[in-house]
Amino acid sequence: MTADSRPTIRNVRFGRTISWLMLLSPILFLGWIAVSARVSNLSTPPHRSEPAGFRERLEAHIPFVQAARRLGDMDNSDPLDPEHLSILHQALEELRNPLPPVECTQYGVGYREDVRRPIFEAQEVTLNRAQRATEALIRAGRFDEATETAVGYTRAAWTMRYADFSAHAFSNTRLVSAGKLLAQVLPMLDAHRLAWVSDALIALEASRTSVATIMRRDLDLLARNLLPGGDISNTEQVTLIAADALKAFKEGKPLQPLLQRVSLWSRSPQRDRLWMMLAEWELATRHEAANQRQLRSLIVDVRWLELVVAERDPNRFYRLGIPSYALTDPSTGRPATLEVSETGARLLFSTESTVRLFPSDDVVAVRR
Repeated sequence: MTADSRPTIRNVRFGRTISWLMLLSPILFLGWIAVSARVSNLSTPPHRSEPAGFRERLEAHIPFVQAARRLGDMDNSDPLDPEHLSILHQALEELRNPLPPVECTQYGVGYREDVRRPIFEAQEVTLNRAQRATEALIRAGRFDEATETAVGYTRAAWTMRYADFSAHAFSNTRLVSAGKLLAQVLPMLDAHRLAWVSDALIALEASRTSVATIMRRDLDLLARNLLPGGDISNTEQVTLIAADALKAFKEGKPLQPLLQRVSLWSRSPQRDRLWMMLAEWELATRHEAANQRQLRSLIVDVRWLELVVAERDPNRFYRLGIPSYALTDPSTGRPATLEVSETGARLLFSTESTVRLFPSDDVVAVRR
């Protein structure tokens, strides 16, 4: 260990300690913005930047972090304890309207590791408590309460989804779990409650942001990270390939060819950073496509159950106001095949092995 490395290690340890404390104090949560700016000057390159509106987006999460802190302080031995459920629903209520994702400001640092860590911890506490409570409510036959909690769980899993790719991966895992919880409770609901669930899911789908927003930020941070030292011509090549990958994604083209191209380069720190970034983009594309199919299929399932429970004509399915974008196949950008019969409704998506994401029209239909 060199003398120069000791301040860096101390700063990292100090940063970790502060990030743990931020969850316990909203004042520290805000104050950390200023503190981290000073500390990072010693441990990170001077290219770190704070995007416009970053502070405001961070502060928007304070009520949720405060509510989750109260939830985390409670005993969870009985998830059906009335006081516990009340505090849980207070935390979930803070997520009824989507909170703005807070993007990363340093290359290669996820929201578990930087100033945004209290949001991740608040999200994790809320998700764990909501999952346990939903399962317990289902076992107790309290299906309306279980539904409300499961929808809240889904919203919590969506929080910070488009902040960075670590948040996106965490969200995908939890949304799979949320879908399974909803699948258990949906057959027990009346038509009114089913309509409420489908409207909540459509609202989530409407808030979906393209992962290209994370990619653009990644590209900017990568370019800044490559500039200090290193070969200028190689830096230009790296940024050009990354820009080509972003363009390909936005045009609905697969990223795999560019990823394979980079894998053939001679090993270097710049090449490795680019390869890791493109691999992350490719994985996120697959996860985003899978999530779109899951959520859109769930919307169709709920709408169908609503018809069945209300004993309405299956042909009225087409008039239930599902937005056009919620019926789009992410791999083609065109409407997925919708099969409706007297026994059910389902979306049939492309079976093409190459995963890509096409943009879809943002036309919102209304329930009629």
